[in-house]
Amino acid sequence: MSANPTSRLVVAAFGMGVLGLSLLTGCSDDSDSGSPVAQSTTTEESSTTGETSSGGSDCGEEPSTGQLALPTSSVDYTTGTAAYSVTLSDGTTQCVTVEEDSSAGEFSSTDKGIEIRFGDVSAGILITIDGETEGNLPSEVPHQVEDAFMGLQVDGGYFADSMHTGCDVTLTSFDEETITGTFTCTDVALFEDGPFSLDTSTTVTPQPLDTSIEKAEGWFSVRA
Repeated sequence: MSANPTSRLVVAAFGMGVLGLSLLTGCSDDSDSGSPVAQSTTTEESSTTGETSSGGSDCGEEPSTGQLALPTSSVDYTTGTAAYSVTLSDGTTQCVTVEEDSSAGEFSSTDKGIEIRFGDVSAGILITIDGETEGNLPSEVPHQVEDAFMGLQVDGGYFADSMHTGCDVTLTSFDEETITGTFTCTDVALFEDGPFSLDTSTTVTPQPLDTSIEKAEGWFSVRA
C-alpha cells in the first residue's frame, strides 16, 4: 500500500529543514568564510608605584600646537592644567596631575616675562621665563625656550632646577588666551622647602633630603 501523498510532503519538508539547518551551522563555524563577529574588549590601565592627583589629566597627553600672538598687554591666566610622569631616585615612578581654577599664571607686558605657578603642597608646577633673555620668547611655535626655571612639587617635596640646566621647556602656543607647552627634566634636586609649602595648613611626611628627580616629562596649559 503506497504512502499517503500528504505524509510524503511532510517528510520531505522536514528533511529539507534539517539540511538547511546543518548548512547554516557549518557557515557559522567557518571564521574564514563567515562575517566577522564584533567583540568587546576591556583594557585595564595599570598604574605604577603611585599617583598624586589634584585633577584628572593624563600624563600621556600632549597639548596640540596652537597659535602664536604675543600679548600687547599684561594677562592673568586663571585656569591651569598640568600632568607629568616622574621617576625619583628611590625608584618610585608616578603620574602627577594638577589643576587650578582661580590663578594659574601671568604674562607681564613690562618685562615680557612669563610665570606659571599652580598647585599645592602635594602637587604643583612652577615655570618662569625671562622675556628679556634672548631666545626665550618665541617667533614661532613650537619653540624651545633658551633659558627657563622650573620647580615641581611631588609627594610634598619641592624639586627645583636652580641652575636652569636640568629642564627643557617648549612652548606650543602663546597668546592672550592660552599658554601651552611641554617639558622634560633630569637630575633635579629636592629643596628643604618651597613656594607650595607656604600659607598652607596641610602637613606631609618629608622626603629624605638626598631624594632627587631622575626624570620628569609632562605638559601644561593655562587659560585666561
